[in-house]
Amino acid sequence: MNITIIGCGAYSLAMAKRMAKNEDNKITIWTESKENALEFEKTNKIKGIYKDEVFSKNITVTDSYEKALETTGIIFLMTSSKFIKNTLEDMAKFYNKKIPVIIGTKGIDNENKKYNSILVNKILKTKNIAVIAGPSFAIDILNDAILALTVATRKRKIFKKMQNIFKDTRTVLKRSYDLKGVQLCSTLKNIYAIGSGILNGLGNPEATNSIYLTKVINEMYNIIYMLEDQETTILSFAGLGDTIMTCNDNKSRNYTYGVKLTAKSKTTAINYLNKNTVEGYEACKTMVEIIKKNRIKAKLLITIYEILYEGKNCKELEKELLK
Repeated sequence: MNITIIGCGAYSLAMAKRMAKNEDNKITIWTESKENALEFEKTNKIKGIYKDEVFSKNITVTDSYEKALETTGIIFLMTSSKFIKNTLEDMAKFYNKKIPVIIGTKGIDNENKKYNSILVNKILKTKNIAVIAGPSFAIDILNDAILALTVATRKRKIFKKMQNIFKDTRTVLKRSYDLKGVQLCSTLKNIYAIGSGILNGLGNPEATNSIYLTKVINEMYNIIYMLEDQETTILSFAGLGDTIMTCNDNKSRNYTYGVKLTAKSKTTAINYLNKNTVEGYEACKTMVEIIKKNRIKAKLLITIYEILYEGKNCKELEKELLK
């Protein structure tokens, strides 16, 4: 199958390598960097992302939307969430609305306060949409660890295509119909991971993080329910699976940022935020606006917001656990 991945970061390259395990797949990655495209054409490497990794010959990289989309049978959208609207507008003129779009970009567009699936539908004028999420760090995918993804789509044909793409690639797919709920989980888990990092940075043991995660899962369940999505989505790979992983591993930039917030010097966290994409930071502001608008109780989320944006002491999160 001819596959296009929009975006050329660590996650995109790792997913391309995973798909390339199935020799029937031919993967084209779109990048905005002409230099990366030329480097890959000559060496099958992008040293700035994975220094020593030589990728399969059935993967190509281009900086042309026209080339990336002209023969594709399915598109994986994997750009950073802050660029998704501009990316969709740029690729729209080359897009055929019959081609499925699989959204791997996390959650909710912070600028427009809309689910990414709604932006795809509005800008590309298509209903052939799926959302994927699950416990998966790029480096683990690259190193052939077992991968499990929730695939949210209302189109049976799209799920069958996904099964064909990932056949014999050490990948487990479970179908969901809850596109919004899966995107909501992908947004929330990054915010709560900052909280886990804060608790770790304060020197709390694993038992405290377990208490925190128990409360997190209940709070996520309530938010999903109040926003009229399927609350059972919290039990999926996109919900429980991804949240446990992101809130327990220092490979998570959100978790690491939370740890750095507890440092004696405030510049430690500021410098990290300036140099890294911490999705939960902007997403926290977006979600607080949403939950206040809908009058939803989410005390942990509000506490994390107050630490991030109102300068409250990190120990306030510990106090919230005692209530």
